[in-house]
Amino acid sequence: MKVLSASILACLLVALCGCATYKARAYSEKAVASYSRIYVVNNLDDNHHVDKFIVAALMAEGIQAESGPETMQPEGTEVLLSYRDGWNWDFSEHLVELHIQVRDAKYNYLMATANFDGPVTMKTNPEAVCRRLIRDILKAPLPRRIKQDPVAKKP
Repeated sequence: MKVLSASILACLLVALCGCATYKARAYSEKAVASYSRIYVVNNLDDNHHVDKFIVAALMAEGIQAESGPETMQPEGTEVLLSYRDGWNWDFSEHLVELHIQVRDAKYNYLMATANFDGPVTMKTNPEAVCRRLIRDILKAPLPRRIKQDPVAKKP
């Protein structure tokens, strides 16, 4: 009986705790880290100032960054960064998801994405999550170029 109770308790703890997942992926052949000016587009639903955390993370990596509405981006902006954040209430609010997209400012093509999905029951520092995602985006391996062989000639 004790073994059964202990195994049920262990399964319950694993299910409740979960793990935080961080993923970053580059889609462009040019690294995001090679750009010097990034504009963080404000999420109008964000009441937690995540844009400020992202800007601080970019600046800590040596990239000039600022945030605001998409229509107010300054001249010379090379890259637009947008995000969507999700929070949970458990006696206080805590970040449970953050999804970032990085796009070319001129042509609007997707350059990179980064995602954080955290357990609902665990409080996570949003500043640390932003720092980790920005570092992951800047270090994401570039996609391999697929070389196509010319059509083989028939003898």
